[in-house]
Amino acid sequence: ASTRTYDRMVKIEYSSNSLASCQSCRHKILYGQIRVCVKAASSRSHGGYGGVTFINRYHHANCYTNRRDFTKFYGFDSLIEEDQKRFMSTAQIRERFGPEDEGKDEETGAEAAVAAVATPTPATPAKGTG
Repeated sequence: ASTRTYDRMVKIEYSSNSLASCQSCRHKILYGQIRVCVKAASSRSHGGYGGVTFINRYHHANCYTNRRDFTKFYGFDSLIEEDQKRFMSTAQIRERFGPEDEGKDEETGAEAAVAAVATPTPATPAKGTG
C-alpha cells in the first residue's frame, strides 16, 4: 500500500466516539458506525508558518456523495470482513475472498452499503443513549 499523503486524504473507519456530525445530513455519527473522513484545507492558518492546515470532515458512509471504489480508501483493510463486503462488487468479493461467497447475497456491493451502513455491526459495542 502506498503511503503518499494524497492516498490518505479520504479514509474509511469506525467512529471512535459520537462527537462528529455528518457533513452531508448533519446527523450525529454514532460510536462504531462506519464513517468516511475527508481531509479538507482549512481557511485559517495555524502555526504562523503560512502552511496549509487540514481539517477532518466526516460523513456517514452512505451519505458520502463522492462515492468511488471504497476499497481504495485508506483504512478499508481495517474493516471487518463482513463490513468490507458491503462496499464491494460481486467481482471484488470473488477476487478477494474466493468463489465460496459468490451468490450468497444478491444485495452485495455499493448499493447494499447504503442500507447496511445505517445498521450497527457486530463490531459496534452496545451503548445506551444519553
